[in-house]
Amino acid sequence: MTVMSFALTVHSELAGFANLATTAEEGARITKAPGVFAPACSKHDTIHDNAETFNTTITPAGGSPLRLLQIFDNWHAGTGTPTVLQTESLTRADTFCPP
Repeated sequence: MTVMSFALTVHSELAGFANLATTAEEGARITKAPGVFAPACSKHDTIHDNAETFNTTITPAGGSPLRLLQIFDNWHAGTGTPTVLQTESLTRADTFCPP
């Protein structure tokens, strides 16, 4: 498996999380779909430093840049956008990763 095919598979799996209550075996027992924050950033993980993890943003179509903890807060409160994935596959223009 190439890095790109792995990334596309992960993206596809994460994109399906919003419909998890209808696609998972647990079905209706899932009362809140998982929140997802998936930027196109090779440094976006909690192994690196806080700036790389918590200052990475994704800008949804027609929206403002969102950070990981904003998505977590939205998911936890049941408001706003609980799922945001990088979608600009060629340009990655919707993801900002700190230098």
